[in-house]
Amino acid sequence: MTAAVRVDVKTTLFGFKYDFLPLAAFLVVRRAPWSAAFQSLLGRVLLVIGCVVAAYGVVSFLLPQKFFFWLGYSPVHSLYFADTPLAAFQQIGDTSLRRIQSTMSGPNQLGLWLLLPWNIALVRFLKERKALFLLPLGIIGLALLLSFSRSAFIGAFLATLIALRIGLPPRVAKRAFLSFLGVTLVAGIVLVLLFPKVFWRLGSTRGHLTRPILAMQEVLKSPLGKGMGMAGPASTHLRDTCVFLRAQDDPAWAKNIPDLCVFVGGVKVQPADRECVCPNLPENWYVQMGVEAGIVGFALFLALTMVMLTALARSRQPLSPPVFLSFLGIAVAALFLHAWEDSAVAYSLWVLSGLSLSVSQSYLRR
Repeated sequence: MTAAVRVDVKTTLFGFKYDFLPLAAFLVVRRAPWSAAFQSLLGRVLLVIGCVVAAYGVVSFLLPQKFFFWLGYSPVHSLYFADTPLAAFQQIGDTSLRRIQSTMSGPNQLGLWLLLPWNIALVRFLKERKALFLLPLGIIGLALLLSFSRSAFIGAFLATLIALRIGLPPRVAKRAFLSFLGVTLVAGIVLVLLFPKVFWRLGSTRGHLTRPILAMQEVLKSPLGKGMGMAGPASTHLRDTCVFLRAQDDPAWAKNIPDLCVFVGGVKVQPADRECVCPNLPENWYVQMGVEAGIVGFALFLALTMVMLTALARSRQPLSPPVFLSFLGIAVAALFLHAWEDSAVAYSLWVLSGLSLSVSQSYLRR
């Protein structure tokens, strides 16, 4: 059992930071005109940054853990403690395989942010047909793979399919679309069968399925919402870090981390001297909005997502195609994750969306 949680000013402010500040940035940015030259330059800068972030992530897959301790990273991998150094990487359970996170707060956050430079390079490659763009696609694609973020895989897969469909001549696009679809599906099935612990991850998969259902039950019990910060990433800042193990798992490794709350088979085994207040993580951004802001908040954010995708698809600004593809990937990933939680993801996409949908653009005045 966990202790009860009540709404307070800190919780509300954290919720506002995650839920509304990126939207406020979008509203501010779209009030100004942005030249095509600036957008083109910004695309190149983001592509270079994406390659650097991806390359550092790939390096972190190879270097010894002691190197990252020396840099100041947390000595504990795979766990997040508020107001403490981040881990350099996560590790897939029951294996020694790392999930890279580079400069981000986690592998999923890295994978989702990399959708942006991936789509910039992909759109440029399909438009200009220059082999030069194969290098960033290779570096970023490798980093995406080593993040082992299944939600990012889905986002990249959908974005690439759509990019092929709209970025190539119709006759070529159909063949490329079907070829990529077939090869990717076959490769995905083979990898899952060969490495089930890496790609299937039953414990994680179960949580992605059951937590949104439990959260929807909370929404039905509190249709007006429980208040900002009561679910999702904001709830991690003022609550304990909790680990939920299977009944057959050995929790002995956690004794060296006395502040960590450990549950084995649903029963708390550590610490013994206090109750734990665990974060409320629905593993679905839309349902999270429902828990915090009620049914109305859930419906409004879902409607906002659809409006944004429609508007970005119609925009003809230089950065609009990769921003649309990235927004689509993250919107789909939000069905399985708190996809908008990371500041790099949220501010990058909402600011670039504001730039692409500036009120100075003629199509918005029609």
